[in-house]
Amino acid sequence: GNTSRLFQITMDGRLKSTCYYNPTPCSACLFGFDLLAISTVQGVNLHKL
Repeated sequence: GNTSRLFQITMDGRLKSTCYYNPTPCSACLFGFDLLAISTVQGVNLHKL
């Protein structure tokens, strides 16, 4: 099964949320305040936060 997860961490270091992610993420980059780009072996996915 899928064991890949994304973790959202607050500015003070607390865990805000987690979610399973498929396909497995390789890296992530935040653009501005509300756009997250996640690269995977299948391409790049953009998510509005």
